[in-house]
Amino acid sequence: MRLLILTDDPAAATNLHEPLEEIAKGAELEVKVVAPLRPESTLDLVTGDIDDAAAGAQERAEATADQAEGARPVTAAQAAVGDADQLLAIGDALAEFEAEHVVLVDPDDEELAAGVRERYTLPVTELSAG
Repeated sequence: MRLLILTDDPAAATNLHEPLEEIAKGAELEVKVVAPLRPESTLDLVTGDIDDAAAGAQERAEATADQAEGARPVTAAQAAVGDADQLLAIGDALAEFEAEHVVLVDPDDEELAAGVRERYTLPVTELSAG
């Protein structure tokens, strides 16, 4: 099964092992982790001054991918930086990685899960740090 994980909270310390095992239901998982850009301001985004935001997003994605790889059902995990708009980041990732399920780790938009279900007709699991 192919799983897309969107991780947005830089302070998130979510343990992914148990949720990934529940989602897998005995199957193997191939995981892609996407961390959206979190620029300091809209001006930074408009002017393209996003180097720091991209570096932070890459760190979040890699840390989450590393944690996912430690879960028993995960056979492969990759990390990527996504658009600042979370729904667009998910859409871009799905264009390259045909996921069967989406996991949202501390999304900043309460309506994101509903948007993903409606637009992409995929099952969505929401996790919060803790």
